[in-house]
Amino acid sequence: MGYSAIRYSLARGITFLIASLLLTAANAADDLRGDLSWKVKDPHFGAALFDFYRGDNFSAITRLTVAQETHALVSQEQEGNLLLGMLYLASDMPNEAQKVFSRLISDGSSSSIGDIASLYSAQILYGQGAYPAAEQLLSTIEDLPGKLRIKQDLLLANLLIAKKQFQKAEPLLLRLNSDTRQGYYSRHNLAVSMLKDGVSSQGAGLLDGISKEIFSDSELKALQDKANLALGYHYLQKKEPALAKVYFQKVRLDSYFSPKALLGSGFAEAAQNQHQRALIPWMELAQREIRDVETQEALLAVPATLFKLESYKEAQKHYQNAISHYDAEALRVKQSIDAIRAGKLENNILRLDAGDDAQWQNTLKKLPDAPESHYFPWLMENPQIQEAVLLYRKSLALQNILEQQRSRRISTVNARIDQALAEAHGLMQKLEAYIQKTTLSELSLREQRLDKYLTQAKLGVADLYNHAAARGDE
Repeated sequence: MGYSAIRYSLARGITFLIASLLLTAANAADDLRGDLSWKVKDPHFGAALFDFYRGDNFSAITRLTVAQETHALVSQEQEGNLLLGMLYLASDMPNEAQKVFSRLISDGSSSSIGDIASLYSAQILYGQGAYPAAEQLLSTIEDLPGKLRIKQDLLLANLLIAKKQFQKAEPLLLRLNSDTRQGYYSRHNLAVSMLKDGVSSQGAGLLDGISKEIFSDSELKALQDKANLALGYHYLQKKEPALAKVYFQKVRLDSYFSPKALLGSGFAEAAQNQHQRALIPWMELAQREIRDVETQEALLAVPATLFKLESYKEAQKHYQNAISHYDAEALRVKQSIDAIRAGKLENNILRLDAGDDAQWQNTLKKLPDAPESHYFPWLMENPQIQEAVLLYRKSLALQNILEQQRSRRISTVNARIDQALAEAHGLMQKLEAYIQKTTLSELSLREQRLDKYLTQAKLGVADLYNHAAARGDE
């Protein structure tokens, strides 16, 4: 079963109990809590709203569902349904949320609630890749509160980008408040899409605008590094290495994107025949974390450049250094593959009981280095592996809570709990199989790449010997 099918199955198959217990999407909830200003008329709605704002999605969903089943929501039934849909959305249950929003739209809710439901429904459809349906829903919206109008513009801009209608998307993004994080991200995405589609001058201009900003926000600083990196490689491809170098040097040395910037900076120097200067970023990079692909490339680039500079003894020393590193790294990759095949990733990492996702990730950093965990941070850079792992963690948390509920012997819901437990267990098995298959595939690619680098390094040593023989050196 593929990843998308697993994810859909998880979302589709989970009942009210499961939906109400998935409480880990804190960022989504924080984002939704600021969308609307509510007026409370019904005490049941007010209690659910209180739970929503204090971050207790489970209690909020429970209150609303019970109130609906007992017909207790008299004066705010539509608002209750809208809040329920938002709670499902905040709990990373888009299919359950979509059912609620679709009912509000089809039942002819008040125009304001129908418009809000249409926006959230369009966001879900966009996330699922159903662009025409999302665009059609957006076209039915007449009026929205201020914060939601910004979301509407951003969603419309993203739909236009997906259709490569960049000229229509750009003014939508530029008229948004310049200090909105979403606005900067969307402008970055528009610019990158433009570059890929050949609209280079406008795309580069948008990225340059982000490059020139002064940010205090750590996420926006990272986005700025990403924009500078994209501009550096853009100008490198356009054979403008001097300009590329300017942007590579803007990337912070402690940034996540620093390895790629150092590698690109060396390429920019080499493209200008400044081989001595190219060694500066590459030698810095060669001393960094060997698990980074950029470090592996730099280990080869340094001796190759020294050879060009006729520093043959230094080149040989660095080739031997590269071979030593590649051999050691290849052994670590093999040990990790063996550990994951033996199920140690599931037992020692995925099933680690450490609270929520943030606590779990902090705990991982403190674990002693082991074959199953050695490459885990790098594997989590793969978006599909990351989402599958987080879904697995949600399923594990859900299973634990359901087992606690089952132990209380609440006879009226035991059958539903048993069904949910069986389904959660089955889905966890599928996710385990998917995560193992995908991580092994990623590690296999690492193994192949290291083998290629190792061959190139050995050929470099052979070239040095051949060159020495041709010169008559001993």
